[in-house]
Amino acid sequence: MPDLQRITSLYIETEDRFQLTGETTAQGTVAIWLTQRLLSKLLPHLVNWLEQGGRAISLQSHVDERIIEHLQDFAQLDAQKDLTMQPAVSVSSETPVWLAHTIDVVHLPDAIKLVIKGDNNREAGLLLNSKELRQWLSILRKLWTAAAWPDAFWPIWIKESLETQANTTGKSVH
Repeated sequence: MPDLQRITSLYIETEDRFQLTGETTAQGTVAIWLTQRLLSKLLPHLVNWLEQGGRAISLQSHVDERIIEHLQDFAQLDAQKDLTMQPAVSVSSETPVWLAHTIDVVHLPDAIKLVIKGDNNREAGLLLNSKELRQWLSILRKLWTAAAWPDAFWPIWIKESLETQANTTGKSVH
């Protein structure tokens, strides 16, 4: 299974789905379609994994839930601040393109690994530490908003961090 080293996430309006394009460990590229249905099932798991770090603080010191929410907001803003523009991973006519059917979430001590699976035993892995996951979530959130998809499950700390960043820097996350 190739691991994705650098990724580009796009919302393709004509397809009404996201395209995750990544450079693989084999020095190739792959383009994977991600549907709203699949992402709607995945994103709560990713958010929960990030929030569990804050829950450990809460359990140790009996910190109020509002403080945990603020800590998540600050961590999200910090990750977004360090997000830099890079050239997009490009797709060529030779790039394998496939639809993701399932995504397995593997919890590791300091990271989370997504095993994206499609037809014909196609798989790709994506390893993200908490900062990288926060950065990817901020990109997905911006694309999600552009797609005008329902956003009821997005936590306040992601929604507010993007608004705060846009208001304080005058820029949006790309």
